[in-house]
Amino acid sequence: MFFRNKWKQWGISVIGQSHIENNLPNQDAFIVNFRGNSNKKVLYAAVADGLGSKPRSDSGSKALCRVVKKASCFYKKNSQTSPSDMAMYIQGLWTTEIMKFNPVKFSDFSTTALFVFLYKDNLLVCQLGDGLVCGIFKNEEKNFMLKHGDDDGFANITSSLGPAMSINDWKVGEISCEDLRALVLCTDGISTDIEENALSFVQSLFDEYKNVKPADCLKDAQRWISEWPVKGNLDDKTIVMVTCEERKGERRKAE
Repeated sequence: MFFRNKWKQWGISVIGQSHIENNLPNQDAFIVNFRGNSNKKVLYAAVADGLGSKPRSDSGSKALCRVVKKASCFYKKNSQTSPSDMAMYIQGLWTTEIMKFNPVKFSDFSTTALFVFLYKDNLLVCQLGDGLVCGIFKNEEKNFMLKHGDDDGFANITSSLGPAMSINDWKVGEISCEDLRALVLCTDGISTDIEENALSFVQSLFDEYKNVKPADCLKDAQRWISEWPVKGNLDDKTIVMVTCEERKGERRKAE
């Protein structure tokens, strides 16, 4: 049962040096939270990276996070919805949200979109464009990593939200969240440099931050992101992490 365990979530976004130097806003955005009460909660999380060449991409990335929060209520009521249908539902909500800006071109708001929903025993994952979604489990055979540019022909580096995108532009999936230890979503300011060792990276974060208060996780993450060791990576950097920390002796709650 999903809420048998203690779930901890946190996220942070640090503006890139190139945007500071050019007096530009952070074009990344994120959201992570719960919706609902007791064992009927749904956890939702998203990260988005506005395309640097587009003038309103920071608004586009923030809009993605707003619609994922809105969609969490829909998913809670319709948890049998397929990942493909959820991707298209989010895309439609985002398009409607952008219409409020009376856009001349939707492409001015271009952003990537990575989001997950966890409800009861199910984890739904969707990704469009750059970035990384990675999960580790007690059973290592269930570990997974979604990223752009895989050989299966789904999401790629040029993909971004817009009304003309099809499901073939998305990478989607779902898996039982039983025994899930940690889940990480990050934009390419981080994923580009860690994707070859992403599972080890997530495992090291889980080991480092297990039983650590979210505020202390954020403080430490602020430090190592600000001291990012890869020279030339001046991009915005955003990461969201969800961890499962079992409570000793806690009994399974009834559904």
